[in-house]
Amino acid sequence: ADQTAALAAAESYESALAKIRAHPAKYDQYKMIDLLRPLAFDDMIQANLNGIRTWRDKGWHEEGQQVVLRREVGKPDAISNGSLRVAVTICKDQRELTVVDRKGKKVTAEAAQGPDFLKNTYDMRRSKGSDSFRVYEFGGDEVEGCSV
Repeated sequence: ADQTAALAAAESYESALAKIRAHPAKYDQYKMIDLLRPLAFDDMIQANLNGIRTWRDKGWHEEGQQVVLRREVGKPDAISNGSLRVAVTICKDQRELTVVDRKGKKVTAEAAQGPDFLKNTYDMRRSKGSDSFRVYEFGGDEVEGCSV
């Protein structure tokens, strides 16, 4: 049950960020915080606010979609402060995603374009007394593919 809940929370977080990247102008910092607060801890929310600010300022947005090719969920691990930690890895094909500017022209800046295949690893945590997992830390790696 904990593994299922951690995976669902990681996928909800990814879905929320995809909505924001598709329409950054619709999500000022307060709307982003409201959307992400149930899904991530404050440090992760702040990192997302900082990251999307450039997109919003430059008028960039994402078009297309990612395809999830593989999901892995680790075993739950109790940590010292009474929290529960679960590692979640989601590997995606992003070849159909493109970042474009206000005029719909592809943004060629390296910071805007992601790799063809991306493996995200989430440190999902459920605080003592809470019944939901949230993203505590996150890392992404470019990979050659998402084979099992």
